[in-house]
Amino acid sequence: MVENTNQSHLPFRLGLIAMPWALFNRPSVQLGALKGYLAQVEPDVQVRCLHPYLGLAKSLGLDLYREVSQDVWLCEGLYAGLLFRNSAGACRGFLRKGSRSARLRATMI
Repeated sequence: MVENTNQSHLPFRLGLIAMPWALFNRPSVQLGALKGYLAQVEPDVQVRCLHPYLGLAKSLGLDLYREVSQDVWLCEGLYAGLLFRNSAGACRGFLRKGSRSARLRATMI
């Protein structure tokens, strides 16, 4: 049960976010199933599925996005550098050594 503790009569709004590095050419079946389930059990909740990775794919270009998304360690290293800014140098070294793609090592770092 979802409870709106705000005491206003505005509907509860929920955003389900598909994070990078999801495949850009397929929607998230998991988010779609969860949204459908929530519509059945909590019909008063307004649910939206959000796909911010599509903007990232557009910015990077589809080929580069696809290449990054296929390298799990590269994905993790990129986010670690963003989350832990004080460790950015260590993350760069990790990315240089860990990336399977020579092209990515040369262009992303």
